[in-house]
Amino acid sequence: MSRAEELLGSLQTVIVNLERRPDRLQGCLARLAERCPGLVAEKFQATDGRKTVISKAEVATSWHTARNVIYQKQRSLRKGWDDLDTY
Repeated sequence: MSRAEELLGSLQTVIVNLERRPDRLQGCLARLAERCPGLVAEKFQATDGRKTVISKAEVATSWHTARNVIYQKQRSLRKGWDDLDTY
């Protein structure tokens, strides 16, 4: 077993999926099997807002998407993109 396979096997991986979309789960699992063999993922049942009322207490109201820029900059640096001035 290679070091990469060991690392993949040790990761806790969760796929958030709606019960009504097994096609998306299967597609995700197929891509993982192709690109990350050895990675074991477990399904986390997403709450379906079409079927279940989600209470305000369970909804995050303090996150603003402008905070995502931190992660966009990190990705840009990691990928070697020359677009940091656009964030």
